[in-house]
Amino acid sequence: FGIRILKSETYFMDYVPTSVNYWEVLAIAAVCILIALLAAVLPGIKAAYINPATELSGK
Repeated sequence: FGIRILKSETYFMDYVPTSVNYWEVLAIAAVCILIALLAAVLPGIKAAYINPATELSGK
């Protein structure tokens, strides 16, 4: 990105070599969204099969 965060007087390297691969960023974002959806949907599916009246009565 052209940003210098390290001083060349202090450090041997005055830059951090970076390379942004947009396919990797897209893949990571897709996996994160998939994990978030699974974390939200799976407990909901499990809760859909529970009868609240039976559970609250203690039987």
